[in-house]
Amino acid sequence: MHPPSLARLSPAAAARTAAVQYAFGAAQAAFGLALWPAKDPALTPALVVTLVVCGVMTAVHGLLASRIPWWMPYAGGACGSALLLLMCDRMWGDTVGTLMSAQLVVLALTISVFYGRGLVAALVGTSMVAWAVICAANADSGTALAAWMTVGPPMAVAAVVAQWLVGRLTDLVERDALTGVASRASWNRRVADLGTRAASIVLIDLDHFKAVNDAQGHAAGDELLCAVTAAWSAEVRPGDVLARIGGDEFALLLPRTGVDEAAVIGERLRTAVAALTSVTVGVTERPVGEPFAAAMRRADAALYRAKAAGRGLVHRLPPTGAVA
Repeated sequence: MHPPSLARLSPAAAARTAAVQYAFGAAQAAFGLALWPAKDPALTPALVVTLVVCGVMTAVHGLLASRIPWWMPYAGGACGSALLLLMCDRMWGDTVGTLMSAQLVVLALTISVFYGRGLVAALVGTSMVAWAVICAANADSGTALAAWMTVGPPMAVAAVVAQWLVGRLTDLVERDALTGVASRASWNRRVADLGTRAASIVLIDLDHFKAVNDAQGHAAGDELLCAVTAAWSAEVRPGDVLARIGGDEFALLLPRTGVDEAAVIGERLRTAVAALTSVTVGVTERPVGEPFAAAMRRADAALYRAKAAGRGLVHRLPPTGAVA
């Protein structure tokens, strides 16, 4: 299971993104040490700690990549928000303080685009509460409250809007527009997320689909594709990935599933649409460490053997390539 905070990207890509963000934070802390202590010496310890922590977090994310603990982005984001809030409070009213408040809004936008809703809600909520505490503790509470009203609502609105927009764009990219199953791009991403782990692959072709389009029209063909994917979606287990990878070509990724169980699932998918159309199924298992492209070629070979045997069949090839 991937960390909830990295849900929007593959773990490695999310880790690289976080490394860049922490590197920027370290650079900003170094700049702050050269500028802000003259304005407020009490900020020096916070800036030194920030510089050290951001430097360490940059190295950790860069070296560990997808193996980072799930809580690390939450902790790092909370610390970054707290520092920005502290800067806004201490320097409200001058140019630097205004820039810091603007950066807090940018932080909300950034985490909304690159990370999942859990981290967005945690950081925005924490920031709003922390700012309320600052307002209550500040000697000039009226100014602090005005600052909160300037920064808090825009930050929350920016996060909500960015999440909605990214969600819409993600659906457009990750979902096949006609059938609603995963798109080819989504399939490729899930394969990348799989890494070197074992999985089984099921390839499915609709038999004589071109004849349906030619005889009944493309609208009838589209209806058939929607009907079969709806039937298959009811059979797919949580965690499996059903994708449309071509016109009438579909693929099912089955993590932690052996070839025998995958063949049973393939047969279940075939029978689930038997009243609608005939389909041919090729099944194989990708063992740990095998290049995924090699497993896909073997699954394709199993599919064509099933077609050569008369179509409407399920054929499996184990990792050795021998006929099962």
